[in-house]
Amino acid sequence: MKFSYALLGLTALASAAADSFGLRAKAAGSALDNTPIYKVDSHPHVFSVAGNEGVELSLTLYSDGTMTDQTGRGVYVDPNTGEVGNVDPFGQQANSKNFGINNGYLTYKGSEDFYACPSGPNKWSLTVKGGCTGGTQIMLQVCGAPVPPLSTFWLSADAPSSPLDGKNIYKVDSHPHVFSVAGNEGSTLYVTLQSDSSLVDSTGRGVYVDPNTGEVGNVDPFGQQAALKGWSVTSDNHLAWLGSVSFNACPSGPNKWSLSVKGCTGNTGIKLSTHFVTHRKRSE
Repeated sequence: MKFSYALLGLTALASAAADSFGLRAKAAGSALDNTPIYKVDSHPHVFSVAGNEGVELSLTLYSDGTMTDQTGRGVYVDPNTGEVGNVDPFGQQANSKNFGINNGYLTYKGSEDFYACPSGPNKWSLTVKGGCTGGTQIMLQVCGAPVPPLSTFWLSADAPSSPLDGKNIYKVDSHPHVFSVAGNEGSTLYVTLQSDSSLVDSTGRGVYVDPNTGEVGNVDPFGQQAALKGWSVTSDNHLAWLGSVSFNACPSGPNKWSLSVKGCTGNTGIKLSTHFVTHRKRSE
């Protein structure tokens, strides 16, 4: 099903819903990074960040800026505490409006800033207000919904137990035909997914996969190659080429690795994690 942002009336909420999605906390350098958001029956008024209670939260966003969870109950932001959870079970609260999605992240009143406030041993409550003792500022990455076209993101290697894990993908002017995994040359690669499933980088040049070597890089500068179609982003936020999330880092020199869809001598198998760009600058 295609992710829809069409404006539809309140009387047709059931049909106006976009695909459902889950949420993961993004907080670089924190133990909470990449942990799910949970719905816990013992405290439905506030959702949990990480922890070991409840079930993973699934949400549906409507055209009026409201949301419901997987049980059909509305989402409410307490105006006093800032806690984000379900509306009360007695019909005395209306679903909160002003939710949205911006480049793969949940927003509230246009802001991507949320907070995880300690509420017990290994327990954190989700809130839109900071200032709680020991709280962690987080962003909420949308998971499980198709990525809309014209989303811009940068890439890092997902290779557990490898020194390449978490390293960025780079564009290097001296060899534009192939991108680099890690290393100390070039600049972080930013790409934008086009509506025809092709990718272009921040300079407007298309992304190409060499059919012979498997190397992934820019199209040639002479206009003889077209940006290749077949790119997508999976529900767990990995880049896929023709449906496959398998890539390789091929040694190309001391502390140098080239990005390829084909294996090679001494290669490291990797996935490519996508990190969506928003109005707030992220460090490279």
